[in-house]
Parts: sequence; C-alpha cells; structure tokens
Amino acid sequence: MSFLKIRRISGLSSHCHCLLGYRSALFFSMKRRFYTKAFIVSLTFILLITIMQSLFVVDEKRLSRKSRSKTCSPTSSPHAKSSWNLSSALQADKEYDFSLSSKSTETFTVLINTFKRRSLLKRAVAHYSKCENVSNIRVVWSEQVKPPSALNQTEMHDYFARHFGFVQYDTHRTTSIQNRYARLVNLKTQAVFHVDDDVRIPCHSLESGFQQWKKHKDALVGFEVRAHELVGDGCISFRYNHNRFDIWWKKRYSITLTKAAFSHAKYLLLYETNLPSDVRSYVDQRTNCEDIAMQMLVSSIVRGKSLTELKSATVYVPASTFYKITSKLEKRNIQGISSNVGHIETRSNCISDLSIMFMGDSYQTPLYYAT
Repeated sequence: MSFLKIRRISGLSSHCHCLLGYRSALFFSMKRRFYTKAFIVSLTFILLITIMQSLFVVDEKRLSRKSRSKTCSPTSSPHAKSSWNLSSALQADKEYDFSLSSKSTETFTVLINTFKRRSLLKRAVAHYSKCENVSNIRVVWSEQVKPPSALNQTEMHDYFARHFGFVQYDTHRTTSIQNRYARLVNLKTQAVFHVDDDVRIPCHSLESGFQQWKKHKDALVGFEVRAHELVGDGCISFRYNHNRFDIWWKKRYSITLTKAAFSHAKYLLLYETNLPSDVRSYVDQRTNCEDIAMQMLVSSIVRGKSLTELKSATVYVPASTFYKITSKLEKRNIQGISSNVGHIETRSNCISDLSIMFMGDSYQTPLYYAT
C-alpha cells in the first residue's frame, strides 16, 4: 500500500473519530440540558404546591381562630358535660353484633341518600344495580311526598332498575339529615354501603372496598377521608382538615365520610339508641356533621373494644384517578351542603362541640388517626 493511501485512510479515521466525539459531546450536552430543565420544572412545581399549601393552611388557621372563641372553653358550650355511657354502648354493640350474625357477609346493601334530585337518583340506581355482590338497594326517602311506585311502568324502569323487589324506598316523616342512619327493617346483610345520590363509585372499586370491609368490620371503610387537628393559642379547639393533599402527603386521617363508605349494620342501631343525648338535636339544628357524629360513635366503639392493639376506626380505599377527575367535572354544577358558606368553620365547631358531648372534655376527642 502506498504512503499516500495510508495517509488518506489515517486522515479519514481521524475525521471519523472527531465526528463521533462531537456527536457524543452533543448528546451528553443535550442530555444534561434535559435533566437540568426537568429538575427546574420539578422544583418549580414543588414550590408552587408548597406556596398553595401554605396559603391554604393560613386560611384554615383563620377559620379555626374564628371558631375558637365559641368552642375552646367547655364552660362556653351548652354541651359542657356529657352523660354518655361508653360501657352501655359497648354492651349494645355486643348484642347487635350477635343479633345480626345470621345476616349475609358475602353480599352488601347499597343505601342511597337522596333529596329532591331525581335525575341523580335514577343514575345512581342504574349504576349500583349493575355491580357485583349487591344484595339490594335501599333508598332513604325523606321527601314529604310519595316515593316512586313499581306499579308505574315508567317509574319501574327509572327508579327500580327493572328488578321488582330489588330496590326499596324507606320513607321518613321528617327531612332530618340523620334519616340516612335510621335502622333498616328486613335488612339482609351485615355490610351497608352508604352513598350520596351524586356519587357513583366504579364497580371494581366498590368491590375492593367491600373486601376491605370484610377485614375491618368494625371500622368505617370508605373512599373519602378527612382529618381533625388540635389547635391552640391560649385555649384549645379542633380544626376540620379537608385538604386532600395534606391528608395524602402525611397519611393522617381520622374521619371517613359516609357519602361513600361501608359500615356494619349495627351502627345504624347504635346511632339510633346509643348516641349522647344532645347529638341529634345539635346535628339537626345545623343540618351538618352527621357523618362526624357517626365517626365519633364508631371510633369510640373500636377504641373501647381494643384491648391490646388499637385498631383503625377509619380505613381509606382509593378509587381510580380517572373516576376522581370525571367526578369533579360532573359535580361542577351540583349544589350540596359542602358548597354552603362557612361549611368548614361549621365542621370545625362540630368536632369541638361533639367531642364534649362524647368525652365531657373539650381537650379530648373520640377521633384518632388511622393506624
């Protein structure tokens, strides 16, 4: 091979090496820029979340300060002393457990709470009638008019899911928000799924919740949770925390909302017969906080029965992200109690006042965080 050819090959090889080196440097440079931008975007996102969180907490503290003057002192509350007997409630729990032991644990009853929202009711009945392991559907009918009739062909299709006897309407003489916890005559199951008419939990998530309830029959097992927090600045009260990010981040929650939750049927009986004396009138006056009262009852029973290890009184079952997004979009134009002005402040006051009724002390509450 001639010297000229060798020189040309050598020059070409050197050129290729230079080109490869340049491309490699360019690749690593682009990669470094990508990771730098990703880091900046992530950091910006975290900072925005932190700022939003801090703003929310400030707002919550402002609300709690407003309520503190009403609830921080036991002497300022008309419910300062509690006559509630936990021992009596625990005895009733044991009796109701026994009386309901023959009911099925392989299926559950769907208990739909509704009030003058017919289109939502029809959609709820149609949805839950398709889910597995649903024994039957019971509807809490507090409207002071006759409920739908299965004898009417149109109503049979819209309000009874075409199954005669599968859907039953339980009428009430009052419009009390606590009718949702009234005892159910001829109940077939131990498990009851409490749900509002505007909530349609996907059937596969509902089945997951039912399986979790089987493992925690004394707890409230649900798809929406909240928390209580002790606040104090010269005096003591409790704050209702509905900040989902805060609850998920800290994994601290103590209240299962019965807008979508499983409970043992015995709690319907206990709510009727073994609540502190002032709770019913207190809840009716505010048309709010019945779910907090139910959670306090459940938490008191579970704590009282826990001899060695404290068991959870609240169990959270996450639904799919897709459901959460679509649910939010669907509820944009739906008005409910939670959309009322002062809702969070009212519920903060409820935790403080109801705690006094259950515990007889403004410094204690039956609520405790899930374990």
